[in-house]
Amino acid sequence: KSAKPSYNVIMSMNKDEWKKMADLYTKEFEKEKSWKRKAKWASNTALSYEYTDDIDTALKWINIAYNQLPTNKRL
Repeated sequence: KSAKPSYNVIMSMNKDEWKKMADLYTKEFEKEKSWKRKAKWASNTALSYEYTDDIDTALKWINIAYNQLPTNKRL
């Protein structure tokens, strides 16, 4: 199991750190083959952009995450 960052660490990150995380998540998304992991990376990317106050890009990425789901798994 990988260690998850604590709530306090996450909430103390600044916008530059969140942007770096978004870049990391984007790279992982691009390398990934599994639709489940791609959806997770895209969702994490969306959250990172939300924390940088870039809501338009966050919405783009949450739509990318949704579109990774097979059609029978979508709402």
